[in-house]
Amino acid sequence: MGIRGLTTYITKRSDRYLEPYELHDTYLVIDGNSLASQLYCNRSKCNSAFGGDYDLYANCIATFFRMLKKCNISPLVILDGGYELRKWSTVKSRLRKKIISAGTVTPVTQSRIKSFPLMMKEVFKDVLKELEVPCVQSLYEADDEIAAIARQLDCPVLSYDSDYYVYDVLYIPFDTFSFEPSSRYCSDGSAPYYISCKIYKVEKFLHSFGGLQKSLLPLMAALLGNDYIKKSVFSNFLSQIKRPRSRTMNDTQKSIAGLLQWLRQETFETATSKILKHLKKNERKYVADQIQRIFAGYVQCSSNLLPLLGFHPVECRSSNEDIMAGSSVLDYDFEMRGCEEGEMVGVESQSQEVEKGAAEVGSDSEKEKEEEEEEEEELEEFGEEEGSDFSDNELIRNMSVESEVSFPPWFLTRFQQGDFSSCLIDMITHKTYFMSPQVDDSSLRHSHAISLPVIQVIFGLLVAHQGLSYDVCLTYYARDSYGQPKKFTLSPLYRTATVSFPKLDNLPDLPTVKRELILLECLNFDSEDKQAFEDFPPQWRLFLISLVFWARNCTEPLLTNCHIGAILCSLIALNLVDSQAGYFRSRKVLMKKQGPNLKKILNSRCLKLDEDSCKNKETINITNKDALDEESHPEQDLTKILSSVSIDDCLLLVETFFPFHQIEEKLKGSIKLYSTITVHAFAQFESCLFHIMQLNALLGFPFLHCQVAHFYSGMFVYNAFANFKKRSDALAYIMLLISQAPSVRVLFKKLYLCVMDLLPNISTLNKCTRRRRKGKVKHKTCGDEEEVDGVESNTTSEEEFYIDSNNKFSALSLES
Repeated sequence: MGIRGLTTYITKRSDRYLEPYELHDTYLVIDGNSLASQLYCNRSKCNSAFGGDYDLYANCIATFFRMLKKCNISPLVILDGGYELRKWSTVKSRLRKKIISAGTVTPVTQSRIKSFPLMMKEVFKDVLKELEVPCVQSLYEADDEIAAIARQLDCPVLSYDSDYYVYDVLYIPFDTFSFEPSSRYCSDGSAPYYISCKIYKVEKFLHSFGGLQKSLLPLMAALLGNDYIKKSVFSNFLSQIKRPRSRTMNDTQKSIAGLLQWLRQETFETATSKILKHLKKNERKYVADQIQRIFAGYVQCSSNLLPLLGFHPVECRSSNEDIMAGSSVLDYDFEMRGCEEGEMVGVESQSQEVEKGAAEVGSDSEKEKEEEEEEEEELEEFGEEEGSDFSDNELIRNMSVESEVSFPPWFLTRFQQGDFSSCLIDMITHKTYFMSPQVDDSSLRHSHAISLPVIQVIFGLLVAHQGLSYDVCLTYYARDSYGQPKKFTLSPLYRTATVSFPKLDNLPDLPTVKRELILLECLNFDSEDKQAFEDFPPQWRLFLISLVFWARNCTEPLLTNCHIGAILCSLIALNLVDSQAGYFRSRKVLMKKQGPNLKKILNSRCLKLDEDSCKNKETINITNKDALDEESHPEQDLTKILSSVSIDDCLLLVETFFPFHQIEEKLKGSIKLYSTITVHAFAQFESCLFHIMQLNALLGFPFLHCQVAHFYSGMFVYNAFANFKKRSDALAYIMLLISQAPSVRVLFKKLYLCVMDLLPNISTLNKCTRRRRKGKVKHKTCGDEEEVDGVESNTTSEEEFYIDSNNKFSALSLES
């Protein structure tokens, strides 16, 4: 939820409220959504301007959890689920901000503007499953569940959410967390390493305000504003609170300081009574109900998710007596009692203490003030805007919708296991879908438009035969042509060409063949297509199905074989080379770990090349090497060719692909060199892949799940496409680029031809050859064009003998 300004308030007084802590040999309850976003923004070094650098992000996640294991820390990850109606206005305002961010991210601005990639959360879940880290997904927002689990296990919470300053839990703010384990002496068999961090204990916070009751903290959260109730509701009351006079504190910080000083003189009952008396009579019942909801969330003692993490239900630790003492007020009669209507609640006698508190922050720098204002802007909840769907009262009347919706047991189990995206809950419960903004070309239709036929089928499967009228529609929010969120509607599909959808309860009972047929038919694939996909390795099929669907349906921009080649090279680099040779993104690390092996391979390949040269006495060019490849492997299928790929060949390709994994320096300094059209095309592909993956999961995985980080990198495909489109023959150039790895070369050629057979209408870029001017050829890296006296040269003969100066192994493809 987030309590406006509280993180800044406590961070600036961290020496008073936070304690140094050595984290090791313990359970750690992790706010999954918070960690996923913090790792992406602050640790992964991903490029936001090109879509998802999912390989970099996955490696960052894996590194983090391996660090926890080194310190014998057992992580328990809890993820958020669907949106609750009380968050509707917040979600809409944040959607607007995300659209603006996605529209302004470029290689020049991405260091200060972040846009989360579409499948960030899916990659996060994939890595956790791969590492066997316990992870569950809450049906809706997970804050209350996280706090309850931490109380039950008496262990800390890792997050970056100001709500945990109010929950009675041990809380470690993410920004205090060290990413370099420290060593320690231990003689009891515990971990020899620990993680330095700072921990928040509510008792220490309360002690600093002598007399403040724990039960008053949820009330403070309500007064400062959260998802249940706006701060503006209490504006009349807050105006009566004595606040410190300080030029270094903004209004929110002054409100927090004054409010805490006032609350220390009150009980939950007296404070609530005085607050309600400053409201109109017809508002009091509504506000009292919201205070009750807020209070109940903060003191929740049990979690239904604990058994899913492998634990038996346990009793809460017994330190909640103080906070539960306030529960009697939940049944309090809020008629005219206590103070008179509009009675002043300021505490003049505490003015000196308040002034003292203001003096403590008198030395805040201008930078800190700016950070505070940014935090408040980020957490700000806009009021109901013109055209909003719900007023406050309508929200409350409809709040029961979430509790009334029942989910089939199989669906609930698999959702909590993380098999489905949280958007499916929104589709079932609220018939609404908030499409995640992507970095794309704002002059074109939003990049999710291409996936609407798939979304229609997903929604149809979710609501089929639920007693709904057949004119029910899905409301979805996406970017319009003006860069603003706009509401659209979409009708569901309840059948494909040959299969009618069963009720959601009975979907798993459908034979696998029919579930597979639903997926293929909704993509307009026929029996010949189905047969062709069966020729692909099982672990590649869903990715390639998405690729073909995208290529057949993308009308703007016009796709070419260069787009296809770039994505297939990404598949080879991430799924094959990384898995066989190891994950390397630095030549220094590569040579440190594999230098001797590379030298040995290089020497053997050079000797073999010399022997071949002596025998043939002719240049081995790209044409006759292709012929040799085809003669050696006449009718082998892709699976057999894949099994014959050698580790040595993959090692030789690691350095070849380095330039594709890195952003070119010239892009960082010039927006003109950045192609939003190219990014838009690949954003459409990401949308196709994401929604087809969700459909596949909902159908019970008739095709193997696609681990995106093993197939796709936005930076890689952008660089590869930019390189390939310069060539007179993209395929010939790719063949030459990977010619030092014959087994991979054979595989790529076969894969490329199989995919292109399914795309007969795809354009093939063939540049006209120009008459070469006399002059010296300037060889550049594989990310640049060759030039002849400043004029681009596109002759095939020049590409046949191209040498990548960044890759010493490329010389192996030439006659010495």
